[in-house]
Amino acid sequence: MASKSLKIFVTGDSPRSLKKITLFNWSGFAFLGTRTHKKQLEQRQEISGTGLYFLFSDPMDGIVKMYIGETDNFLERIKNHISNKEWWNHFIVFQANDSLNKAHVRYLEQYFWSIAGKSPQIDLDNSTTAGGANLSEEDKADLEIFKENILYVLEALNLGYFQTGEPSNKSVGDGQIYETNTLSGRNEKAYMDKVEDTYILKTGSHLCLKAKPSFENNHGSYYSKWKQLTTSKQVTKIDDDVCKLNVDLEFTSPSVCAALVKARATNGLTAWKNSKTNKSLKKELGE
Repeated sequence: MASKSLKIFVTGDSPRSLKKITLFNWSGFAFLGTRTHKKQLEQRQEISGTGLYFLFSDPMDGIVKMYIGETDNFLERIKNHISNKEWWNHFIVFQANDSLNKAHVRYLEQYFWSIAGKSPQIDLDNSTTAGGANLSEEDKADLEIFKENILYVLEALNLGYFQTGEPSNKSVGDGQIYETNTLSGRNEKAYMDKVEDTYILKTGSHLCLKAKPSFENNHGSYYSKWKQLTTSKQVTKIDDDVCKLNVDLEFTSPSVCAALVKARATNGLTAWKNSKTNKSLKKELGE
């Protein structure tokens, strides 16, 4: 993706105030804030317009709870969510200067709802399926720009949880690769690549297909992501105990990677070992 010029305008006196985000040569814009910004939102006339919005919890070990919605009046909708949904802390809403209507945001909502459901990093709070909208070929083409820019802004703001896996072009062994045994007593392994603050569970990794009871009972978010992944087309079943990953998956925590591999809560800092030196990730990070 080509470089873009992103502008963040802080609307109040504090660096933690409500923020408006714009991209050069794009009619769309976003407001990023928290549930404490109700009074600031009431002072922004444009916030009452049509928009696509996301509610986020604070991420825990790489998994974030999220709600995706669309509305004709974001100010009234966010007031309702402040009163009726207690779990979320942050929001971002995408709007535009007279170029988004109800059908457009319903279409965008359905798109982001569908890819959120595939992401191993998102615990989606929506209780009903997004309905979408029937649009003309021209409108769909125009909204491709909105999709691209929304994803770009989310990624730039460290909210890029929508990564759903792409076939790997890098073979295991390139770069800084870590490995861990999938099951004790067997030879299958999983492989992880560390790129800056991102942990990539690599194509070809083997995942356990039988979860410990405590995994479901005590680690519900991890368990639901493991269940979703191991029953999807992103893996190929080897036998009753093990499957193989067909895509690369990105995370912000090595422990999420390890938990999905072993089907149990796991300390990723100690579980992952450098494939060349056999040093744990913990030792390499000096922790």
